[in-house]
Amino acid sequence: MDINQQIEEIAKLPLNSFKGMEMEDRINGTSQMVSDLERLAIVDGCIAAAFALDLINVIANLNPVNNSD
Repeated sequence: MDINQQIEEIAKLPLNSFKGMEMEDRINGTSQMVSDLERLAIVDGCIAAAFALDLINVIANLNPVNNSD
């Protein structure tokens, strides 16, 4: 699964931070979050950001929403 597919899968999750948001806004917000985490992990060497990116990858690939597409 590529990063855009992962972002879409994360955006489909029923998270409190997504309540009231349209899918396009969820995808854009998730994409910005991933970009921010990548910058923190790569540029700043933030281990917590690298861990969060790994977690996003795992969650996106385990998400049961994958099976409904």
